[in-house]
Amino acid sequence: MAKSLRSKWKRKMRAIKRVRYGVKEDERLVNMIKAAKANEDSEEKITMPGVQFVSLASSKTKDTEPKDGDGVESMELDAPKRNMRTMRDENGNYPVWMNQRKVKALKKGLKRKPSAKGKKKAKK
Repeated sequence: MAKSLRSKWKRKMRAIKRVRYGVKEDERLVNMIKAAKANEDSEEKITMPGVQFVSLASSKTKDTEPKDGDGVESMELDAPKRNMRTMRDENGNYPVWMNQRKVKALKKGLKRKPSAKGKKKAKK
């Protein structure tokens, strides 16, 4: 772009703001680190109800692999059956991700009849 006076002024002001806000951000980060260290040192821990924290050591000791079929559940998907040629499900609906232009083009392509290969054109 052209180097107008306005763009030069804006660039200059953004640089000044970056410096000013950078100092404030550094102070804020230092204060957050101090607060986190103080929280670690205190015996009182912050607890969140309903949230469980899992450490890596405890997760490695547990058996994560399924045993001889005990407790293994098959995942059943309730995905609608689709006709891959028409892209419609059993209710006649198109997928939610398909836009209307694609639907219209698909309908147009399905409407076309296959050309008759056995018919001969009459010569004039």
